[in-house]
Amino acid sequence: MSEYKFQQKAPVIQQILNDVANKSTKHHGEFNAGNITEEGWYDSIVQGRPEGSESDEKYVLYQSSNGGQLCFSRRNSGKVYARLGKEHPWVNVSYCDHSLEHATAMALITYGQPDSINASTIYDYSTHTADGLHLDANTDLLEYYAGDAFDVKHFHIALPITLKPDDVLKVRCMYRRGGSHDGVTVYKYDSDAYIYVSRSAEEGHNLDQLVSDFIKVKPLGGQHYKFTEEQQSWQDLAFLRDSFFANGTTYGRHLVKVNAEAPGDYYLHIVGDFGTAASWFALDCVEKYTAASNE
Repeated sequence: MSEYKFQQKAPVIQQILNDVANKSTKHHGEFNAGNITEEGWYDSIVQGRPEGSESDEKYVLYQSSNGGQLCFSRRNSGKVYARLGKEHPWVNVSYCDHSLEHATAMALITYGQPDSINASTIYDYSTHTADGLHLDANTDLLEYYAGDAFDVKHFHIALPITLKPDDVLKVRCMYRRGGSHDGVTVYKYDSDAYIYVSRSAEEGHNLDQLVSDFIKVKPLGGQHYKFTEEQQSWQDLAFLRDSFFANGTTYGRHLVKVNAEAPGDYYLHIVGDFGTAASWFALDCVEKYTAASNE
């Protein structure tokens, strides 16, 4: 019976294991587990440490072609974490049988059509840092701009939103540090903006308030978009709308898994800091996906 039970759970990480066996030659250096896309091996963890791991513990991570991740401790060979994707929680596959079963159940959830919240609605109903926020009438994109003189250094959006357990939010937004050219070359992978869901409208993400994954906003240059020299030197909201937020593209899409215990009113937070002048953050829309069983 126990052998059969293991076979039932095996498909959860089988694709990851297949990749480990067949495509293990690619190797990368330091990694942020929440901000990598290319399959292969990573070492020297920087951010995205699995819950329950120790701050000085060294890890090796494998990124699968299907988005799944396996994280191995260098200190304890029996300590292994896995997750089906960045929007899913880490589970301890070496010790926690219940977590594996939960991950399997999450993978089988069917979601219906999303409810979309556009930028103008977010602007009207969110609590946000007053300085720097702008709704562009031509593109219908929200924008925080640091200013040519670096007037805005911090920004925060708190959108009231009604959520149910297992909801998934797709937040379409982008961060650029520095001017246009520097933002896609010098600061290619640099972003200091985060997305999360909280019980409180106040900024902060302690464990008493946090009810979601904690997602880092993707930087403009880190989207693997093949910029021309002209595009590197000239980027505005219209360019973002047409190239990165068009239907069917995956650019700028961040999936946030809601871990609420019960249906209720919560707050979607987007909070960040600007490191240099001419930096900006642009937000297109938020799409809410609810599990079919909860509709």
